[in-house]
Amino acid sequence: MISGLEFPSEIITSSEKKYIDKFYESDSTLLSDSINYYGVLFSAYLISHGDKKFQQMNHSEQNTIIQKEETRFQTAMKYAFNKGHQIGFSLLLMSESQEYDQDFFTDPNSRDDFLYTYDNLVTTNVFEENIRRDAIDRLIRYTRRNFENGYKVITDLGTRFFKKGIAVAFDDVRKYVLQKKYKISGYSQMLNVPYNQDFTVTPAFKATFAMESPDYEEWDLHWDATYGFNAAKGLVAKVMIHRLNLKTIRKYAKEHANTYAMLNNFVSQDLHDDEVVYLVRIDFLVVDTSQFPRLLQHSEYTAIELALKQTISRRLKVDNSHLFITD
Repeated sequence: MISGLEFPSEIITSSEKKYIDKFYESDSTLLSDSINYYGVLFSAYLISHGDKKFQQMNHSEQNTIIQKEETRFQTAMKYAFNKGHQIGFSLLLMSESQEYDQDFFTDPNSRDDFLYTYDNLVTTNVFEENIRRDAIDRLIRYTRRNFENGYKVITDLGTRFFKKGIAVAFDDVRKYVLQKKYKISGYSQMLNVPYNQDFTVTPAFKATFAMESPDYEEWDLHWDATYGFNAAKGLVAKVMIHRLNLKTIRKYAKEHANTYAMLNNFVSQDLHDDEVVYLVRIDFLVVDTSQFPRLLQHSEYTAIELALKQTISRRLKVDNSHLFITD
């Protein structure tokens, strides 16, 4: 509940429906990006966990099953997201729930803090009762026919989407019900990210602003809030974005400077000297993985790079011919 406000149950229900419809009518890519990202991980699981019967099938039969799995996966994760949105509205607005002061919603990281407290607000049994139904349950039962250890993988992925739905519900209540704005202290010069608020860079990872100069920006990469506080507080990687003039690249390339020569090989020769390109470097810092919710597989490193490139491209409003990523 929110201090000083009361909401009848029918208003909570109608408001939740109104704003989930608003989400789907918007141009938000949050859900589609998440399905694409986690779909890569789910496909990697399928490929490596086929049972003996699946392994003996021909390629065509296997491919048909995997395609059906991927379709059911999309439906199940959307269901989990929608269910999370419903629960989020109830946790925030029902009179029986924990009380929040209205000023709490102006704190730049209040949404993440709310997700961190969710695990304490809802018992495991209540959570499983909400998530392991309908499309999620159908996906679990279908996966058991041909793959091993699917229950844990599917419920874990469903948890991410469930909590993403809660996070969207939090912002809906903040923006539309309370009409509160985050108190952002300022934004970076090159990529316009907030100085004092975590921001999404991939569906599994968030970042915090670290430092900048006119042609350079650096972020710290963490697991996002859907993985809980302990995972989110650890540093996963450093992301460094360099803005470079093509004339400078070509000048140093002629001097056989390795990085500039490499960039010059990838840059289209049709681009003019006065154009700029961006070099993004990811340094993964995975010495201590004790707080990691899972170990990063090769498929996820690839997914991170693709998602990060997409995020930076959107922020800079440049195409792939002007953006290069390395680790």
